[in-house]
Amino acid sequence: MRAEAVLSINDYFNVGDAAERFGRLCDETGELLESIDKSLSATDSSSPVYRFNEASPGEKVEMDKTSYEVLKSALDICELTDGAYNPAVYYSVRAYGFGGSLPYPDSEEELPGDEEVGAYAELASHFKETELTQEGVKYYATKPDAVCVVDGKTLAMKIDLGGIGKGYAADKVNELIDRYGFEYGYFNFGSSSIALKRFKPDSGFFTMGFTDPRGGYYGSSYFEMNVSDTCVSTSGDYEQFYSIGDVRYCHIIDPFTGKPVQNGIMTATVIGGSAAENDAYTTAIMVMGAEKAIEFIETKLSDRQVVFSYEGTLPQEPESKKYFYYTNIEEGGYKVVNPSKYSPYVAGQNVA
Repeated sequence: MRAEAVLSINDYFNVGDAAERFGRLCDETGELLESIDKSLSATDSSSPVYRFNEASPGEKVEMDKTSYEVLKSALDICELTDGAYNPAVYYSVRAYGFGGSLPYPDSEEELPGDEEVGAYAELASHFKETELTQEGVKYYATKPDAVCVVDGKTLAMKIDLGGIGKGYAADKVNELIDRYGFEYGYFNFGSSSIALKRFKPDSGFFTMGFTDPRGGYYGSSYFEMNVSDTCVSTSGDYEQFYSIGDVRYCHIIDPFTGKPVQNGIMTATVIGGSAAENDAYTTAIMVMGAEKAIEFIETKLSDRQVVFSYEGTLPQEPESKKYFYYTNIEEGGYKVVNPSKYSPYVAGQNVA
């Protein structure tokens, strides 16, 4: 879950004890992030998540409150998204060269085979069978009684809560900012999870640009909107990826296939509500593909603002790649930065 964290408070420091309060807020934020990382780390042997991963199939593992809460949220959203969000894609992520110290594959021959990733996907499908229980002040998770066999090795299910964990951390820091009485500023955790207050007393909103996943240079945006007093989460295929030939392989894994997503959606952003939930929702949208994602957004996320970008073709130009955007934000509430490049996505008319 380790990522760069930025805490910025814009309240005027010459008023009262604001500077002293900011110092205490920074200290407490650092302690909080360290505590969450220790709870959710998949590599720290003292972490409940690490112990869960190393446990035998069917074993009951004691969790702490943080890991229990995040795991419960992950299970709830796995159910809500019909499995499109699933943090049990641990083995597939690593098989494709992500989440570890191994170099990326250089050729198709170095990629994992269909039988291997199919086994990982079948194992991940048992994530929803994880059982959570609370006994007094203690928390437990019982691991699904499922295994897969790859290259003669018997593997039990493992999870990685790092993605949703960053959103959880943003939510908790957001609560801290409120507790310390600051109204202006933001907390940015790894650029994918952001808790926003207001910008300044004389300008209440932030103008946020959403990264153009095919922008060609750092800092380019395809979409802009004004935001304040909200949480924003983004997933995209442009942060961790490699290409072999004309095929892009990114770190976001489709749990149904065990392979990196390649359905046309390049990036998804969800605004409003909980950053932890939004982290999971953006991953699920990337997995669903455009048509299912739009149905999900319209039926399950009507209380949030959603944007995704899409790479596809038009029926009349099947050989030419085009770029599109979809949003449920009302017209006038956003700006398309490069309308000659990005056109509105029209359901049923754009194909990957």
